[in-house]
Amino acid sequence: MASMTQRWVARLLGNLGTGAAKKDLAAALASCGRQCLPASMLKRAQNAVRGARGRKDALAALAKVWPHLEVKGERIAVVYPRCYCPIMRGYDGPPLAAFCECSRGWIAALFEEAFGADVTVKAEQTILAGGDSCRFRVTFGK
Repeated sequence: MASMTQRWVARLLGNLGTGAAKKDLAAALASCGRQCLPASMLKRAQNAVRGARGRKDALAALAKVWPHLEVKGERIAVVYPRCYCPIMRGYDGPPLAAFCECSRGWIAALFEEAFGADVTVKAEQTILAGGDSCRFRVTFGK
């Protein structure tokens, strides 16, 4: 059963997630996600890619310390088998895809800080939108 906080967040996002406010909401949630990136995870990522010979080797090194990273040729994805968000853990209410913008920001921050390059992160599917896993596609460059 959804907690009171989860229901509150769902209602807030539902009210803000329409019209022009939808883009602002996505940006605000992505910004919040950037703040959630633990320093310890960032340090692991930076240590993994340090000294790598090129992006391909750096991605392979990062995948060794972060099992959610999938690299297949030029395709880079972050795949979560469950929702790891501490706020939404156990949420069983209606689909709430907007909240996953937070994860998009978290992933962008990790890649941008570890690789020193701009990335674009796109949610391809999420559990809160009704998917069986969360899948985010990462592309270098804006």
